[in-house]
Amino acid sequence: MKIFLDTASLEEIKELRGFIDGVTTNPTLVARKDRPFLELVGEICRLVEGPVSAEVTARDARGMVAQMLEIYRQYEFPAQVIVASVRHVRHVVEAALLGAPIVTVPYGVAKRLLDHPLTELGIERFLADWQGLPSEFRPW
Repeated sequence: MKIFLDTASLEEIKELRGFIDGVTTNPTLVARKDRPFLELVGEICRLVEGPVSAEVTARDARGMVAQMLEIYRQYEFPAQVIVASVRHVRHVVEAALLGAPIVTVPYGVAKRLLDHPLTELGIERFLADWQGLPSEFRPW
């Protein structure tokens, strides 16, 4: 089993180095330390040898992805941005426009990504045109 410490305390992380496998943190824990979010998360990432999950919150998906990408780009540490559990197609598009490399979606959202009203309309019109085409002009 891997042990992740849920904290924003550099002292706690230093004390348990060698025992913990990684760190999870979030804006609430960081706010208690009276330090800028990006600055403290950067220090945590430099201190921890394993993975660091710096969860962010925002009023909308676009703001959340923008925050995480800003953290990722501002600090020189290996990281992977994953936009997880997206619940709406619009949020997938926004994440892509912001440059998120990975997004996880439930089945229903994945299906809706494949569906588009203009595609359906185009197929319907094509089939109607095909049915109206005289048989001598059809290749089969």
